[in-house]
Amino acid sequence: MCMQGDVEIIHNWRSTHSIDDLKRIVQEKGYSCFTVSSGNPSFGHAALKKFPYQVTKDHCKPISQCCRHPCTIYIYHPPSSGAIITAQPGAQGTGPEWTNPRPKISAEEIAGCWCCACIPGGCALYAKEARGPDALVHKGLALIFFGLPICFEEHRTRHPNTNGFFKNGEPGNIDTYSSKDCACNGSACNIRIVPGGGSTVVSGQPVPHHQGNDPNWTAPYPKIETHEIAGCWLCGCIPGGCAIYQKQQKEPDVLVHKGCFFLFWAIPMFFAEDRIRHPNTNGFYKRGEPGNVESYSSARYGGGGGACAFKICDC
Repeated sequence: MCMQGDVEIIHNWRSTHSIDDLKRIVQEKGYSCFTVSSGNPSFGHAALKKFPYQVTKDHCKPISQCCRHPCTIYIYHPPSSGAIITAQPGAQGTGPEWTNPRPKISAEEIAGCWCCACIPGGCALYAKEARGPDALVHKGLALIFFGLPICFEEHRTRHPNTNGFFKNGEPGNIDTYSSKDCACNGSACNIRIVPGGGSTVVSGQPVPHHQGNDPNWTAPYPKIETHEIAGCWLCGCIPGGCAIYQKQQKEPDVLVHKGCFFLFWAIPMFFAEDRIRHPNTNGFYKRGEPGNVESYSSARYGGGGGACAFKICDC
């Protein structure tokens, strides 16, 4: 349940609160649950979460499927039960409302970096982000007729009791999942390249990455560390072109980008550039160009101006 539904983060909570205090906050504010560290590697904050549905033990994932920081999840059941129970992360369940004979594939399981091809429409590379277990948002770059680049964002909602997600406003436009890694929609085939990662969003509120240990960080949102951003990336810019490149941590708040940029989608140009964090933000500017800023909504998604970038892998 890491990086999902966070509405309030209490840093160093043990110095100011008890578990009973956190339970009381959850009850008074109508939150769904909260998580605290229960092992190593540990984290020092309490994450208070709110979801548009009743959280159960079935929503808890095994530690191998999340951030690998062991935690205890305290779940609030509002009146008439009114009780808070504890739950260690466990296997994803099907949910009490699920009657389809096929296992339910949750949006959280689908989240990741995907590619799509459609004949004769074109192809796309994009991220799927979960908004709870039954809604997704797609953000990425499509090449219409395999040539014209278009950045896009669309929201999809589960058809009840199915593993099909329709585009909001177009109930007949359905991605049907045969597994968490493959979906079809008419003549289009979608394959997941990299699982997980990215920011999970619930009720339109972005859920940030876990807080780092920077004592000087005072922004209201958690810091995304440079070592979390590091990896291979793909970027598209309209009308400039596209790039495939590597981001490496040079210093705790400095990244170096190295790769190949295809000017106007055709002319290859190799490049290397440093990017430095604007103080107390998740934005990194090109050295010598403080107005040229790439801002990160998660460790796998960044953008600035007409450009959007996605992490392909963590290599």
